[in-house]
Amino acid sequence: MAKSNRQVVITCLGALILLIVMVLFSVAASRSRVATAQQDESKQDTAPPTMWDFLSRSSKHSGEPPVGDFARNFGESQEAHDRRRLREDLHGKGFYKRRIEDPGTKIVNGQAETVLFTIPDRVTIVKPGEIPNPQGLPVSCTAIVIGKVNSGQAFVSDNHDFVYSDYQVTIERVLKNDPGQSMQIGDDLTAWVHGGTIRFPSGHIKHFLLDGNGFPRIGTEYIFFLGRMDSRLTAYEIWTGYEIKNGHVFPLDILNDQFENASENEFIVNIQNALKSRNGATARGSDTPRRKRLGYGKLF
Repeated sequence: MAKSNRQVVITCLGALILLIVMVLFSVAASRSRVATAQQDESKQDTAPPTMWDFLSRSSKHSGEPPVGDFARNFGESQEAHDRRRLREDLHGKGFYKRRIEDPGTKIVNGQAETVLFTIPDRVTIVKPGEIPNPQGLPVSCTAIVIGKVNSGQAFVSDNHDFVYSDYQVTIERVLKNDPGQSMQIGDDLTAWVHGGTIRFPSGHIKHFLLDGNGFPRIGTEYIFFLGRMDSRLTAYEIWTGYEIKNGHVFPLDILNDQFENASENEFIVNIQNALKSRNGATARGSDTPRRKRLGYGKLF
């Protein structure tokens, strides 16, 4: 009888020990899952911001930056290359303090793609007696057109200190003519913006972005305010733009969000009124008020 009781006690103790072990194992596993989840959450919190994180603070309606290769396009004619070089010297010489080079490896700071985000210091020079532009309507520009964006490509300057993107645009309507260069409905023109995405031979990809500025979407219609600071240039800088969609306009640059979802027709009337308020003055390419940009970048 005593032996039987001891067996029962031993059996009960064994079951109790097994239950305790199972409970301890379950608690340990649960803590491990919580710790792993916290680590994953911590990694997400400390992950570097993406290209779209930066673009979202510059534009609600930006497209993807055009892509270009780091290597020079040797298929370009010498005449076209000389015009491009002149534009680079006038607009971008020394824009980036550090020379742009291939990092030599696909992964930089643990990332296959990095961002150089530049916060520019914009200065607009207004001539004596000239009426300042209304906010979001830089009518002192060289030309204003409605056009469709057909394609885009990014470039690195020959000096490796400037990145910009060229867009091919078909003119659908001219709101302000460039007096120094013919503009007809159906004509194609080259319009450009600062920044773009560059692919390096190493496989690394770098996005060059400018605070406050978005990128036009390919295949989309825009109202573009265009500048041409030198009569020798044929390409136009996009001072700002407005996407046209379903009879309304949407600003390319976030600083102009007061026109968000404005009526296209009313917006065009605002442009025409702003042009009239300048007493019919036209801005020639060489006389267009210059906007100087000095930027400081940060790599992410």
